[in-house]
Amino acid sequence: QTKGDFLDGRAMLAKFNGCSQLDYDNKGNLYVCDRFNHVVRKITPTKGDPMHGKEVTTYAGTPLKGGRAGGPASSALFLQPWGLAVDRKRDVIYVGDTGNSRIVVLGTYKRLWPVFLNRLDAARAVEYQQTMGNYQNYYLGELNRDAGMMPGFGEV
Repeated sequence: QTKGDFLDGRAMLAKFNGCSQLDYDNKGNLYVCDRFNHVVRKITPTKGDPMHGKEVTTYAGTPLKGGRAGGPASSALFLQPWGLAVDRKRDVIYVGDTGNSRIVVLGTYKRLWPVFLNRLDAARAVEYQQTMGNYQNYYLGELNRDAGMMPGFGEV
């Protein structure tokens, strides 16, 4: 749990605990894993000077250890998030949730749904190829497929 080392607000007053990995989006916002606070923070730049942060907010997570699959980013539970990458083309953020051994994808429903469908379609394609491979092996007479099948069945 946190020890007084967590504070959102003006960038100069914000407190972090174990920053690791950062990346930026198309608007110049910085995202950083605040590892020991178990959150992802967003640093909004000052207008006209991207080298100075204006505001620090918690983008995802709560400063509590844990793990939860899915749901709103504001109630996500991470365990020492470590790696982070922004996909600026798709406007999503990938977070390495180290303590929970998972990759978390953050973004709006509008952005996440197409990414999810692409991955689902890719997974189905692999599953389909594997199934077809097994089916093909069966009918080509794979010797170890079924010890009870009649001799010569399916052989070419």
